[in-house]
Amino acid sequence: MCSRFYWYGMTVDIDKWISECDQCQRVGPPLNAVKTLDCIKVSAVWELIGIDLTGPLQKTSTGHGCPKRILSDQGREFVNQINSTLCELLSIERSVTAAYHPQTNGLDEKTNDNIKRALKKLVNDQQDDWDQYLDAIQKLWSSKDTGQVEAVVGPYKIYDTSFRTLSGHGWLSDEIIDAYLHCIMKLAKIPVHCLDAVLGSSVFHRGQFRVVQKMKLPTASTWICPVNVGGHWILVIVKMDEKSLLVIDPLGNENMYQRKILWNWRNFWKTRNVSEGPWTIQTAKHNLQQDGSSCGVLILMFAELILQGRSICVAQTDTEEVLAARVKIAATLLECKDGVEDLCVSCNMLQFDAEEDFTEMVIRQ
Repeated sequence: MCSRFYWYGMTVDIDKWISECDQCQRVGPPLNAVKTLDCIKVSAVWELIGIDLTGPLQKTSTGHGCPKRILSDQGREFVNQINSTLCELLSIERSVTAAYHPQTNGLDEKTNDNIKRALKKLVNDQQDDWDQYLDAIQKLWSSKDTGQVEAVVGPYKIYDTSFRTLSGHGWLSDEIIDAYLHCIMKLAKIPVHCLDAVLGSSVFHRGQFRVVQKMKLPTASTWICPVNVGGHWILVIVKMDEKSLLVIDPLGNENMYQRKILWNWRNFWKTRNVSEGPWTIQTAKHNLQQDGSSCGVLILMFAELILQGRSICVAQTDTEEVLAARVKIAATLLECKDGVEDLCVSCNMLQFDAEEDFTEMVIRQ
C-alpha cells in the first residue's frame, strides 16, 4: 500500500485492521517456532523419503488434487481393473499409447532409454551393481544449484555447480579434474604426483612460476599435469627419470603446444636454479575428440589408462563412451562423502570451536 497511498498513522491503522480481520481470527493466531528444526542427515538418494496426508479437503469445481489425464503404455501394470476403477472414481481420463509407437509418450521413453544406455556401459558382467550409479545420474540431471558441497576428495571440495559440469555436454571444471585425478592416483602402479590444474596451467601454458616458486618438488618419477590452454584441456605427463614430456591433446593438435610447453618447462627449472640437462617432448597416438566439450573427460580417461600402464589408444571417444565416462566419474566422486556431513550447510566450512584460533585451524588442514 505504501507505493500508492499515504496518510498520517497508516502503520498503526494497517496493523489494527489486520488484527481485527474476521478470517484471520477464525484461523487462529500465527504459529511461533519455539525450537529450530534439525535436518535429518542422509547419505544417498532414496535412503529416506517423507510422506504425510493432509485434509479433509472439499472437492473443488475443477477437481483440483487429481490429474486430469494419465498417459502410459499398454503394460498390464498400467492397464488393469484396479487402475481403471480408481481413475473412474476420481474422474481421471486414461490414455494409452498405440502399440509399437513409443513416441506417443516420447519424453518418458527417451528418459528411460538414456538411463539404460548410461548404465549399460558401467555395470559389471552380472549386471547387479546398477544401483551404484543411479545417485550420480540423478545428480547430473538435477537442474537446481544450491551452492552445497556434494563431495570432499582429499583437499578438494566439490560444489554442486562444479559437479554439474559433468552433465550433458558440460565443460569440466578444474575442481572435478583435480578431485578425480586425486582418486585414481591411489590406484596407480607407479609413483606419481598430480599437479593441480591451476598450477599446471600456470607453468606450462602461461609461463608464470611465482605460484610454484616455494613448492617442494615431489620425488615421484611421473607427474600428471592437466593444463587449461584457454577453454580447452590438454594433458602433460612429466617423466622425470627419462627427462621427457608427453603432450596429449584430445583434438590431436599437439604440435600447436609442444614448443611453448617445452620452453616454459625449461624456464621453470631455471627459476629454481636447477640444471636438469636436455629435455625432450613426445606425443602419442589416440582417438580424437568428436565434440566441442569433452576434452576434460578425455584427459581423465587418458590419465587413468596411463596410471594403469595401458595404452591410451584403447580409449573410445564416441558420444556413448563419453557419457558413460561422465557417469563413472560422478559416481566415483560421490563415494567420497565421509566429510560432507561435518560441513556447515550455510558456509560449507568445517564446524570448529569458537574459542579456537581460526588461522591455526586452517594451517593444520
